[in-house]
Amino acid sequence: MRGEDVSLHKAAVTQMSHGTGKNATVGWSIRTSRYRCIEWRAVDFTATMPVFGNETRSLELYDCYDAPLESMNLAGTPGHAPPFKEMQALSDELLPHLPRRIR
Repeated sequence: MRGEDVSLHKAAVTQMSHGTGKNATVGWSIRTSRYRCIEWRAVDFTATMPVFGNETRSLELYDCYDAPLESMNLAGTPGHAPPFKEMQALSDELLPHLPRRIR
């Protein structure tokens, strides 16, 4: 790709979990060239298939240009509402199997 700026996908998606049983938490990370947005939800791992909750436990937003070490969570800050909404819309598009979040 001889120096061209090429984008193959809208975003990278990763998933991580903390805990086991009924009180576990799962996070989905959506990473674009500029931002990373992580949404943490409750999950019940005791059933045959995981049961994901629709209530968000925690939200994180990082600007990877301004803070490449992701040291400042910008979720909830007024100046970052537009990119945060864009990242949540992208999350809904890329993860349609999740229950709709309670807003």
